[in-house]
Amino acid sequence: MKKNRILLIGLVPIVLISLVVSYQFTYSVGVSNNNITKGLIDFLKTSKYIHIGQSVKIQSQSNIDNRKYVLFYIDEKLAYAELKRGLNSKYKIVSVTADINMLKCEIIKTNKSKYLFVIGKNADLKIDYIKAKVGVDEYTVTIPKELYFISYCPVFSWASLGEDPKTDTYKVFDNKNNDITSQIRNN
Repeated sequence: MKKNRILLIGLVPIVLISLVVSYQFTYSVGVSNNNITKGLIDFLKTSKYIHIGQSVKIQSQSNIDNRKYVLFYIDEKLAYAELKRGLNSKYKIVSVTADINMLKCEIIKTNKSKYLFVIGKNADLKIDYIKAKVGVDEYTVTIPKELYFISYCPVFSWASLGEDPKTDTYKVFDNKNNDITSQIRNN
């Protein structure tokens, strides 16, 4: 009985240390652009993007609750990554969505809420806002006057993550309220 107690007392610190070290390795991406770039390259090499080159160029970043979204180029193709912040204030890369063309609209979920999330390139700075239908509700997302953007608005409906606005259910408008959706989709 005494040997079991000593063994248990000896194993508990080893297990705790192992858990802490494992957590530190899982959430290891720092907040600097260099750390994020290195983390993206490492992530892409161990995923389906194994044949990419070393070219990752970050264009924009945004923090939304416990998530960080990074818009970047992978060898001349626009992509974005979702990172999740850990208790150690570092991140782990959750996913990468590649080859997004001009813009991508989807529903995202953080630790606090759901959002209509729009990310992309505002070529010629024509895009002023986007209206998207999620379920029966319509939401407006204002787009900043920047070449690369990450924008979002809270979603208050019962929308699930599978209810991303389809390409035919969102409209893109310029600053004069003209519908420029077809121009953007054709670029």
